[in-house]
Amino acid sequence: PSPPVRSSTATSSPSCSNRFALNSKTKPPPDCSAAKAVNGYNYFNEKIEREGKTFYRFSFGDSIQEWNLNSGVLLRTLQHSPPRNIHELQSSPDGKQLLTDDAVPGTYYKNNYPLAMTLWNAAAETYRTLPHGIQNYSVFSPDSKYLAAAFTPDQQVGNCKAIKIFDCVSLKETATVTIPPGYFLANPEMFLCDNSILVGCLHYYPTKGDHLHFTSSIKFWDTTSGRELTSIPAPAEDIWLTTVFSPDKKMIAAICSNGAENNGQTMIIDAGTHLARIVDYGEGTYAPCVAFHPSGKWLAVGTTHYNELLEEKPVEQRLQPRIQIVDVNKAEIAETIISPQAIMSSLAFSPDGKTLATSGDGEVLLWDFDASPGQAGSN
Repeated sequence: PSPPVRSSTATSSPSCSNRFALNSKTKPPPDCSAAKAVNGYNYFNEKIEREGKTFYRFSFGDSIQEWNLNSGVLLRTLQHSPPRNIHELQSSPDGKQLLTDDAVPGTYYKNNYPLAMTLWNAAAETYRTLPHGIQNYSVFSPDSKYLAAAFTPDQQVGNCKAIKIFDCVSLKETATVTIPPGYFLANPEMFLCDNSILVGCLHYYPTKGDHLHFTSSIKFWDTTSGRELTSIPAPAEDIWLTTVFSPDKKMIAAICSNGAENNGQTMIIDAGTHLARIVDYGEGTYAPCVAFHPSGKWLAVGTTHYNELLEEKPVEQRLQPRIQIVDVNKAEIAETIISPQAIMSSLAFSPDGKTLATSGDGEVLLWDFDASPGQAGSN
């Protein structure tokens, strides 16, 4: 047979992503002396025609680099053998382990390369690949001993079959949460009660391939038996739930997202009693970012009108977003702060709780939070 016809293209895909920013559940280690990031620089795709079929050969060159934040000196470089394409990077709470979502090099039919998850021992500079089908919807336990991850054998979005829990030392599977038959996307979010309970979001798609129509719920699972303990549904259909936990993990704020309809809501959930209450910010509002005060008593929520996201216009012509300060115990708005024009994208409290930072349209604003909500006056 005649040799295959080859056409090669080399694409550079530079990226440098701080590990702390890639996963909102991940916090930097206490000393903040070092940072790790993905350095993606080589992406080579070779097209091969063979016997009427098209194959693609992929090779990558991504690595993880660690720097000293004080001196800027590169401390070490971690890399797969052979190198993989690293899509995401997150750190365990103790900073000793890294989890990456990778593309595996090789020659594959129809431009489909397989994905894999890697657990790294940063200090020993070693890694282990998790079992096939484990995806990047994952979370470490607060003590870094366990990892919960979605299991999707065919790696197709919306076809999750289980959530598997692993011992991070042995990589032994300790429990399995079985997902009902159908098309589901599962997001494990947090371990609670000394790792005895796992909280996550489950999204069900009635029709395969239709990701616009779904139902969502927050689930509580027993991490020993894998059985479901409690299910809290979203306020309506087609609402996507994203959870944020209070510092003491006793309260949960679930962001409710669904375009212009049934939006502008946050579910406040007691993690112990599972009581759920809804805070409503008005029809057509968009409330994508929330942050708990370090005390856990207050929740800051950034809101704007959904139409603001659909229109491109100068910042000075935009509506002024609101910062809603919610009393967590009452699930009521205690104060509304009017912010300068912008599309607010994130919120964060300082560790001492005295300053609230908001960002949007290239600016970071710092708000004095010394006074209790409702008493801030002109501040």
